[in-house]
Amino acid sequence: MATSTPSPMTWQVIPETPTRNVIPRASTPVSIAQARLPWARTDERHIDANGQEDYSKQKFTLFMKGMEGGIEASYAQSYRVDQHQFDKENDIHLSFTPDQMTQLSQCARDYVAKMDKITPNGFQVRNRGDAFIDTLAKAQNPGDVANALTQYSSDPHWMGDAMLQLSLVVTRDTPLPGNITARNRNA
Repeated sequence: MATSTPSPMTWQVIPETPTRNVIPRASTPVSIAQARLPWARTDERHIDANGQEDYSKQKFTLFMKGMEGGIEASYAQSYRVDQHQFDKENDIHLSFTPDQMTQLSQCARDYVAKMDKITPNGFQVRNRGDAFIDTLAKAQNPGDVANALTQYSSDPHWMGDAMLQLSLVVTRDTPLPGNITARNRNA
């Protein structure tokens, strides 16, 4: 009997639904896309024969449409790119490998540790940006990072400010882990 490579299954997920609860049959890559929002998340996940997610094959992208100049500036500065790439019809497209998501989580842990040392009361969650950093710092795996990015991308201003804080305090002269590109929203 001949076997064929399974094609990816597509799932529509609303933001409140945790994507990690979507379990397809074994060895099937799953594309998860979120639409109907000013941003779109695409997530390719691979499940092994034991029903466990294979994080080494996971890919995560976040397409943030129609952000204002100040928000775009925060992301551009965090990733050390020219803000003008995102002018007119071009929008922010962030992508991460599992290793980059793990590195981003480590940046958040390093940020929290540094704030604990240099501020009198240590790191405290005072706003949504701090909550995003806290969630990233507590992430146990790339799936948790993807969920944090999805949850907080609904408020791109706070997330952009948090990314900028991570880049200024932790990575300084190097961009944050991940890739940022300009993508035409009409393409």
